[in-house]
Amino acid sequence: MSSNMQFRKIKHGQKRKLDEDEIMDISDNNSSDDREELESNNIISSSHYRKYFQTTKKIKPSIFSSQVEHERILNGVQQAQQKQEQQKKEEEEQRRIKPKIERVLQSLEKDQIIDILSSLLDKNPKLSQDILSLIPRPTLKSVTNQLQVAEKKLNNSFPYTKWGADRSDYSFNRVKPNLMELLDITVNYLKYFINPENYGEELEREYPVVSIGYLEYVTQLALRLPVWNQNYHNEITREYLLKEIGEAWERVINEIGQRVQNGKVYSSSLVGEWIKSLIKFSNELNGNYGFAESVKLFKEKLGWLVGLYPTIGDTSYMNSSQYRSFSFPSHPLNLSNVTGLIDFRT
Repeated sequence: MSSNMQFRKIKHGQKRKLDEDEIMDISDNNSSDDREELESNNIISSSHYRKYFQTTKKIKPSIFSSQVEHERILNGVQQAQQKQEQQKKEEEEQRRIKPKIERVLQSLEKDQIIDILSSLLDKNPKLSQDILSLIPRPTLKSVTNQLQVAEKKLNNSFPYTKWGADRSDYSFNRVKPNLMELLDITVNYLKYFINPENYGEELEREYPVVSIGYLEYVTQLALRLPVWNQNYHNEITREYLLKEIGEAWERVINEIGQRVQNGKVYSSSLVGEWIKSLIKFSNELNGNYGFAESVKLFKEKLGWLVGLYPTIGDTSYMNSSQYRSFSFPSHPLNLSNVTGLIDFRT
């Protein structure tokens, strides 16, 4: 329909001049010919103008909105595709470099690998549980072998003198790094082996055999440690370790006693060997470092299984003649028969 048909004379033959805004609005929605005709006629019907303007005005925004929405969806799809492609590239890169990392790790020394793991744990402590789950479970045999190596390293580090063993300050400072390493290994595994929570259900039978076995070994090791000229050096080494071991004996005895009370059964020969070892250590240490208390506790909790009972004024250790007469069926600790496959926990 032409413009002069849409915009004709106003009712009653009146005419009015279009203002500039109306001309601009109409010009947005009409061709150049229509605009010229409107400008030449300069006549418009108000009702027809409004209908025409409203109809044409609504069309453009709806078309524009559809285009924007289409572009937004298209951009979203393109971004998702780019993200997937980036992930694929990263995965391919990881697969490509993984063999190289393994080869590099194989070429590293033990201390270097430990430093790397320590740095990773410092940055992300949550990795500790993942790493622990991958570490092979320690066994009584593997740990005692490790302690033997550390003890030999300590003994070889002593300075040689023609007067025999040197327990001077100079000698202590000379062997201190190796001595502290031995103590650290001993205490670390001491806390591990005596903790019943570190034994899974499938290894329940190994507690307390493994715990007592470790206690017997490290008690003998502590008794072999040098006695220094300076009391302070003894306090931070030998005496410190003996106190830790004495407390560990007490914890294990309490745990065994609780299990017996709950119905767990241990053979009299096995219990006899335990108390025999404990009394022997207590005698060598004159009941110090908590060993006398451990013997007394053992008699209270488990002594009835082998005919031993605490008495009034019990010193919790025996003289040499009493100890020699104290015997039970032989039950030696055989490390090769103890698997020690224990769930490693902290």
